[in-house]
Amino acid sequence: MKAAVYTTKGYRWTCAARKKNIAWQVMYDWELEQEKQRYARLVQTFETRTLPKKTYGTITEDGIQVFGEYVYHKGETEEEFLAQLKERNTQSISMRF
Repeated sequence: MKAAVYTTKGYRWTCAARKKNIAWQVMYDWELEQEKQRYARLVQTFETRTLPKKTYGTITEDGIQVFGEYVYHKGETEEEFLAQLKERNTQSISMRF
């Protein structure tokens, strides 16, 4: 049985965080690690020439394309891959790689 919770009159519960309370560095580090893992999966996919199931894309001699846009270029280093993402200033394309 769930215990009753009493609050003051007019109180409204909300799910929120103050901007200063968000661990921005932790979020950045997590996103960076995700992109490094994505790079490793893209390199492996390019080398084996095998797309994972339920993945949209095309493997060409120059790299891997998704919806006509290259997400990996042949011979691209991890640093170049990460710099390209930072340069675009966009979030990564959600793919199943």
